[in-house]
Amino acid sequence: MESFEHMRRELSYLHGMMDSADSNRLEYKVLTRLIGILDDHIDEVEHMKMRQTELEEYVEAVDEDLNDVEVLLYDENEEDFLEMECPECHQPVIIDEMMLAGEESVHIECPQCGEVLLVTDEDEGEFLRESESEEPYRSDESVPPA
Repeated sequence: MESFEHMRRELSYLHGMMDSADSNRLEYKVLTRLIGILDDHIDEVEHMKMRQTELEEYVEAVDEDLNDVEVLLYDENEEDFLEMECPECHQPVIIDEMMLAGEESVHIECPQCGEVLLVTDEDEGEFLRESESEEPYRSDESVPPA
């Protein structure tokens, strides 16, 4: 802001010098017009500088807000999630442990293949297909369903 004030003082000085000059001369008219153009240019540059400062402050505020959102989304404690493998497509499925809180079993759909899976407290990181959990154990099978 000081540079704008300095330029305004210099223009005022030139304008004062022009007041004592002969106003009928061509040089007077040219210099008066140039002083007017410079004064307009200083006003415009000063306005742009103020807008730039406002925008910088706004971008800083948005950046801080974005940082807060990133912290909420990405910096959560990873212990709050279970990662299990889908028995159908063998892709990892991440489950929020809060979904299991107070429930004996929860039905989860695999986001990759759409298989409905059953998660129980005792599964310890393994899924059961929903159909497997409802099928009774048959004696002709060598291993009971997990």
